[in-house]
Amino acid sequence: MNAKELSALTGRSGNALHTHLNTLVDANLVTNWKQTNPNKHQPYSYYAISGQGAQLIDLAVESLRHEQDVLETYQ
Repeated sequence: MNAKELSALTGRSGNALHTHLNTLVDANLVTNWKQTNPNKHQPYSYYAISGQGAQLIDLAVESLRHEQDVLETYQ
């Protein structure tokens, strides 16, 4: 997604969005590249989750599911 699409999706804009994205890029959780839109002359920054970021999300989801299973067992 480009920054404009991410802004619409997250409700964050401008510096706040770019600060978070830059932090995620620096941590190698998100990748960033620039691509020029054929209809415009300026390049857009695009972002995608990295392999490492996807692995961490998978681990977090697995951990939350396990925690939910444990809580349901004791209810």
